[in-house]
Amino acid sequence: MPLLSQSLDSARGYPSVERAKRDRIAFSAGSAGVPARTHYERTPIPERYLPIYLNDHLAGSTVGLELAKRTAASNREDEEFALPLERIRDEIEADKRTLEAVMDELGVGRDRLKPIGAWLAEKVGRLKTNGQLRGYSPLSRLIELEGLYVGISGKARLWGVLEASVRERVPATDFAALAERADRQRAEVERLQTRAAEIAFA
Repeated sequence: MPLLSQSLDSARGYPSVERAKRDRIAFSAGSAGVPARTHYERTPIPERYLPIYLNDHLAGSTVGLELAKRTAASNREDEEFALPLERIRDEIEADKRTLEAVMDELGVGRDRLKPIGAWLAEKVGRLKTNGQLRGYSPLSRLIELEGLYVGISGKARLWGVLEASVRERVPATDFAALAERADRQRAEVERLQTRAAEIAFA
């Protein structure tokens, strides 16, 4: 029965139980929060889903870049936050250009509406209360950094999945290096958010 079950799983394109166990072991072997390449090699995206997946992430990168720009601009007078946030903003912008180049290389068309909707959603999100009637508050910074952390985490997984699925089709793009950089960004944002919480709740 186990052999039959595994055979059926393979026929349907699903990983077998034993294969899933190996994947978990490979995932645990990754360093700095980046799963090992053997895990990525076991998680391809079905071709028909790739355009949807990439366009969803492109929309997310639009939100992330707008948020990074706003956070960096709001903290430009604060020496403790200004330089790391400007560096992260520039890297997020470069990552968005890389994603667009990957989509072009793969022949994936861009959904015009998703990035616009994401851009508008980010603008609407600015209306959230921040504990004071006007201006930028310590709570604003804390919430923005939390949003950046979530966005960067999604981007790190994007690069890992693309490492598994399209690495051979886009050989000039080092997805593993991009995932490692995303992890460094995430660690920096986490550090800044911890400091922002200390300031906001002191």
